[in-house]
Amino acid sequence: MPNLRLRRQSVSRNDDGTASITEEYIVDDTTALTYATVLAQAPALGASKTVSGIDTYLQSVSADAIEDSLNQAWTLTLSYTSEATNDAEYVALDMNSSAVAVDVFRAGASAPSSLDAPGNSDIGGTPVDQGGQAVTALIPTQELTITNFRADNNATAIRLALGKRNSAAWLGAPIGFVLFTGATAKRVGPAKYEVQYKFVYDDFAHCRQVVIRDMDGRPKLTTPQSDGRANASLVVWRQPFPATYAFSSMGIVV
Repeated sequence: MPNLRLRRQSVSRNDDGTASITEEYIVDDTTALTYATVLAQAPALGASKTVSGIDTYLQSVSADAIEDSLNQAWTLTLSYTSEATNDAEYVALDMNSSAVAVDVFRAGASAPSSLDAPGNSDIGGTPVDQGGQAVTALIPTQELTITNFRADNNATAIRLALGKRNSAAWLGAPIGFVLFTGATAKRVGPAKYEVQYKFVYDDFAHCRQVVIRDMDGRPKLTTPQSDGRANASLVVWRQPFPATYAFSSMGIVV
């Protein structure tokens, strides 16, 4: 693990009323360090810091190898700034609750115990289909939009997390129930982006009911009742979003 030592810290007040804090650290080790390893010693962009009663946010990070150190010693510079006269630095958590129409064959079925690969066991519940034909039901969902301001558009983290569910508990939701559906990034300053992240919580962890069919494509049915009615005999859960991701690694401030 590299050593991290604070070398100097400066605090200044700008003409527009904002404050700036610059911290310079020495990062060293007994072996050569890479640029990525040195940057990993810094907090995430947007992290807050209070010095002398001044609330600031980390806006940029830079690293430079110290000459003749064989890359064993680096300087790590952190630049913080406040927005004393500008209310643009904030974190917003906006929620929208709605019901999504989906096809179902059973009512009252619970989410599967294995959310990533539910398997082929029947889901239980009460049959509501007609001869293996699904009916439409409303599934409660909640969409969360998180707004951050940061020094870059966070494109890499956004791309890696798209279409994946949470691999750990996220904002109170259990593992696997939250899906990252996308983000928008808008440049609002020379080195500032407004980034909005969108997540969706689903009561069934985004699993959907699927009927098992015969070789000819027809649903497998129960033995018809005296009036000729029959229902799908085997209904299983399927997970269209099997991959998970650690949303905590995206650098999102909540």
